[in-house]
This record gives sequence, C-alpha cells and structure tokens, in this order.
Amino acid sequence: RLGGLDETRRGRCGGCFVRAPRDHGGESWRVRLREVSVGELRDLGDHYAAIAGAAARLAAERSSPDDLTRLEQAADDVVGTTGHGTARAERQFHLEVAAAAQSSRLTQQEIQLQGELGAVLWLSTGCEGGADDVHAGHRAIVEAIANADGQLARTLTEEHVLEAVDRAAQVHLNLTRQ
Repeated sequence: RLGGLDETRRGRCGGCFVRAPRDHGGESWRVRLREVSVGELRDLGDHYAAIAGAAARLAAERSSPDDLTRLEQAADDVVGTTGHGTARAERQFHLEVAAAAQSSRLTQQEIQLQGELGAVLWLSTGCEGGADDVHAGHRAIVEAIANADGQLARTLTEEHVLEAVDRAAQVHLNLTRQ
C-alpha cells in the first residue's frame, strides 16, 4: 500500500491510482509528520527530488503538445486553492510531469514516493498558504519544459521539491515542540 494514498480498482480501466487521503480535515498528515524523523524526511525528499527532477528533464525532451496542455492546466489548477486543494493540485502536477516524461518507471516511482511522502510534503505546503508560490513554481517548470530546457526544468523541479521538504521539516519541528 502507498500510505493510504492509493486506490486499486479491478476490471476494465482498473489499476492503481493515487488519490487524496481519506482524512479530508487534514489532520492525519500532522500525525504522520510527527512520526517521521527530520533525517528520514530529508532522505525521502532527496530521493523524491532526484526522481521528480529526472522526470522534468525527460519531459522537456519528450513531451508532446498534448502533454504541454495538460501540464499548463495542472499548473493552473492550484490557483485559488488552500490546504487539501493545494496538496491535490501539487500531486496532480507532479504526476503530469512524470507522465510527460514518457517513462513508466519514473511514473511508478512518482506514485510510490507520493505514497511515502506526499501526504506530509504537499499537505504541509497547502496548509502554509503557499498556493501563489506553488503556482509560480509550476509555471516556471512548465515554461522550461515547453522550451525544451531539460536542465532548467530539472533544477527548478528539484528546488521546488526541496523547498517543500524544508517547509515540512519546519512544521515537523513545530509539531514536536508542542
């Protein structure tokens, strides 16, 4: 299981799908964040940044016009969101980047890492009220991908993920002091 973030469906059009956590109040991520050490959080964040960065680089090389349209829409989906909505938009954006990379292994890794880290990483971002910053970051990544600048897309994505890790680490420290 992917930390409660996956849903398996049988039959036609079945498979494993990433979904929002069941706790729509957003409190389960706080409990989970308390249980994760800062070292573990940073280690998972480093892994996530490497995978997401590689996907962004490949998306810049391989994406189709349809992929770019989906990426632009996913980047804009964060506008006007807060909390859980921001987290959902974050997860969807990074899944779209992985899909645009046209690598099933990277997409599988993205899903796995969202299951391990996504709840604490993206929900802490959404609850800190950073939707405008998230939107600007997503738009910059999409622009680099659209311009076929793989190195910039990778760098921007890695920075985006690591900034979210830093925010989650700060929330972790605040929670454990209480």
